[in-house]
Formats: sequence, structure tokens, C-alpha cells
Amino acid sequence: MKTKLVPICSTICLVCAILAIGAASIWAPPCSGALELTNGNMVPMKCAYAAKAGIILATLIAICSALSFAKKDILFAVAVISLALAFIVMQLPGAIGVCKSDGMACHTTAAWFISCGGISFISSITGIVLNPKRKKVKTK
Repeated sequence: MKTKLVPICSTICLVCAILAIGAASIWAPPCSGALELTNGNMVPMKCAYAAKAGIILATLIAICSALSFAKKDILFAVAVISLALAFIVMQLPGAIGVCKSDGMACHTTAAWFISCGGISFISSITGIVLNPKRKKVKTK
């Protein structure tokens, strides 16, 4: 069973990445509103940028997950990128975040990113820890 665990974890990460891309693109897109600057120009809201960054991160998760079928030690990259996908939409320093108003469409996109990133992170960590071919340090 342990020999099949890494491909199962990689498949879960791949499905989460596809769901995150689909959520931001198809069934839960972010706000389409724009902000007016003082000079009269219009710019997209920050949730549009968070969605684009999330799609890029989910694409990287999908690529690394697909590569992990051949090379088992790439799941660490999946774990790091999954954390970035989950944290990109939070209201934290260094994160893009989403609109602060509740009830906007971008909060649904953020929920998809957080859940897909969290599940992918847990799955990749499980694949790393329970990998039977993992190098282990022997102590005396």
C-alpha cells in the first residue's frame, strides 16, 4: 500500500490544482469591478490580480504533481506552492488578498484557493512523510 501512496497523493494534488484553476476561471470567478483613480483611469480590483496569481500557482502545482509521478522527491515543491496558493488570498502582509467587503464574488474564489491549497498541502506532506523510498537518517 505504501508504494502506491505517492501516486495517490500526487493525483490528489493534481485534482486540487485543476479545481483551483476551474474555480478562478469558470464557476467562481473574482469580482469584475474596477477602481477609479484620481486621474480618472480605471484599474482592476486586487482580487483580479489574486486570481491571476492563483491560476499561475495552481498551474505550477499541476506541473509539479504531474512530474512527481516520475520523480518522487518533487512533492516538497508541491507543498510550498500549495501554501502559497492558500496564503495569496488572505489579508496578510505580503499577500495580495481580496476585497474587504463581505458577500463579494472574490470571497468564493478565495475559499476555493484556500481549500484546494490546504488539501494539496496536506496530501503532499503525507506523500513526503509516508514515502517508503525516502532517505532516512539512521542514528546509533
